[in-house]
Amino acid sequence: MTPKEEAKRIFDEYDRIEVEAPFYIMSRNQAKQCALICVDETSGYLIDMIGIDWNIRKIFIQELEEVKKEIEKL
Repeated sequence: MTPKEEAKRIFDEYDRIEVEAPFYIMSRNQAKQCALICVDETSGYLIDMIGIDWNIRKIFIQELEEVKKEIEKL
């Protein structure tokens, strides 16, 4: 999956969430912010991960940065 496709997939997951009150749908901006938080949290876990080679983690982190850029474009 390309960073653009992954960004769209993550964003769409949040864009469909009904927030607390029935019939209240999260705004696109709120969905975007949630998707960005998701990517940041995942990057943080990769940075802290022990037992996996740093070079491999760095590749995943770079890919997540590309996903983040694509989310910001949505």
